[in-house]
Amino acid sequence: MFAILPTGIIFQAALFTAITVSSLSYVAATAKTHRYLYWGGPLTAGLMVVCAASFVPLFFPAASLPILGTSYLVCMAGGMVTFGGLVILVDTQRVLMNASNPDAVGDSIALQLDIIDIFIRWCEILIQLAAK
Repeated sequence: MFAILPTGIIFQAALFTAITVSSLSYVAATAKTHRYLYWGGPLTAGLMVVCAASFVPLFFPAASLPILGTSYLVCMAGGMVTFGGLVILVDTQRVLMNASNPDAVGDSIALQLDIIDIFIRWCEILIQLAAK
């Protein structure tokens, strides 16, 4: 039912998650203004495009179109870029902006859950790459 992941993939995913989160958090924390807070709308639209692209293999099976055989990996990588930008950049600036409010606890919990989600996505990408 549940597959046990190799420890190498888990360590690589943890390393890639740490690099992704720390670099994007650094960019968000050192920005001069809260300009990344305004990126929420366009990044959400990009995430919707990636989600819509994930339905392409349902209508065009990968067996009939060989170029769509890698659509899952493309959707995962595109989702990682848009979701990483949406989550880390926007949520980090939201935590920094609301640091004195009681909502900062909820924002920081949301950021932690987003980091866990990015770790899971890295695990999925690395599993797909290891299978090829």
